[in-house]
Amino acid sequence: MRKAVAKVGVQRGLEVAIKEINKAGCPAMLLEKEVHIMRLVSNHPGIVKLYDLYEDETNVYLVLELFVPLF
Repeated sequence: MRKAVAKVGVQRGLEVAIKEINKAGCPAMLLEKEVHIMRLVSNHPGIVKLYDLYEDETNVYLVLELFVPLF
């Protein structure tokens, strides 16, 4: 996970978390399943939101709500 500031989209200016997943180390079916589940539960108040998804030849990048613990 990396912390970043969104430069485009609805989240522009927000601090977000970027989850980088190497395609070579993750079967395509498993990756599709994770994205599908994240989209299904993204509106739940107790689960971080999946804002967006980007990919290049080697990686998939999930743009997620940044979780900051209160303690």
